[in-house]
Amino acid sequence: MRKLFSRQLVEARHEMLSIYEAVDLALHDAVKAYVTDDRKLASKTKKRTLSIDARCANLEAVCYNLIATQSPVASDFRLLQTIIYVDFNLQRMTDKVRQICRATRHMIKADISLPKELVGTVEAEAEAVYQVLGSSLSALVTNDMSIICNLAVEDEPVHAAYEKFFEDFGRGLEYGIYTSYGMLKDELADLLLFYSAKEQKMVTLAEYLEAMPADQKSIYYAAGDSIDRLAKLPIVNTVLGKGYDVLLCTKDVDEFCFQAMMTYGPEAEQDAEGKDIEGTGPKELKNVASGDLDFASEEEKKEAEEAEKDNEALLAAMKEQLGDAVTKVAVSTRLTDAPSAVTTEGPVSLEMERLMSQMPEGMGEVKSQRVLELNAKHPVFEVLKGAQEAGDADKVNLYTDILYNQALIVEGMPIADPVAYANAVTKLMA
Repeated sequence: MRKLFSRQLVEARHEMLSIYEAVDLALHDAVKAYVTDDRKLASKTKKRTLSIDARCANLEAVCYNLIATQSPVASDFRLLQTIIYVDFNLQRMTDKVRQICRATRHMIKADISLPKELVGTVEAEAEAVYQVLGSSLSALVTNDMSIICNLAVEDEPVHAAYEKFFEDFGRGLEYGIYTSYGMLKDELADLLLFYSAKEQKMVTLAEYLEAMPADQKSIYYAAGDSIDRLAKLPIVNTVLGKGYDVLLCTKDVDEFCFQAMMTYGPEAEQDAEGKDIEGTGPKELKNVASGDLDFASEEEKKEAEEAEKDNEALLAAMKEQLGDAVTKVAVSTRLTDAPSAVTTEGPVSLEMERLMSQMPEGMGEVKSQRVLELNAKHPVFEVLKGAQEAGDADKVNLYTDILYNQALIVEGMPIADPVAYANAVTKLMA
């Protein structure tokens, strides 16, 4: 029984590769028909896509049947998931081939000819796509992901095509790192792309490292549901203000992948005595909203410590008001403009908590260790100090609730009682 299942797995993988090759050839013919006004080739290619569709549907059915009837072990299950995911995207690519064929027929019917310069542009862009597809197919056949490592840093047309490829297949690469507990990071990490807040485009981790200032110690990232919202986070702007870049991660697997990787970069360089040279070696991947970012100056750290000591009673009162919602209230070394922020300690970030709350089987019980950080240089902090010194506990509690809930909203997190928050804001405005 096991031998039969193993043979079926091999056959499914071979069929996926065969379909991939058929789509690649069909794309070549569709583009050729488009630039040469070959209606006959366009019609022939369109018919071939129907056969490819049928093969894709059959392969999908085979994979789901194997999952349902064979109860595969984890590694085999991941392979079947990968085949299904690739199969889905091959069907999408087949749809694109069909659209090109239809466009060719409509263009010929309307007696429209492409200008020569446009033909050259189409052929150049198609060549970039061919390069990505060909390299990807070679990687799948040989099981050697290094074949496509250079695609991410090629010239603009190829890079743009690779970005589209990564949009479709990148999640699978990151899951490969995460589910292997980081064991595959050396093979897959160079293929990953993330949005750079500084460059405002997709970059590789290697490109991030190359652009890092000499004094930067870690690779910084922020995780959330949208690039626009992440780019506006106060903590992200603080890091950018230091001259450091922040990778804005919006896929659900991004942070899990980074935690599995832990570090990225070449091994440390060594001096003549065989000792590691300071500043070289792999860089730690750090969420800007979690833990110590370790970029505050000694003066900034000292100021924060003094502010905490001078306002110990205020911070204790705020912690008492928030109860178990936070592990502590502290003076921040990472805020510049915002009055407060919610950060975390430990391995679970706010974004991971949000994602886990959407999962079944009790995963929603996983909670982050939240910290309410206060900007001691913000006018709101002076108001809090004044209320504490005047013995106005109600005002301290009101401001505490508002600051905490505001910080959660900024982070894209739900607040426990929206009505109470609205009432608190109304009371402050009255």
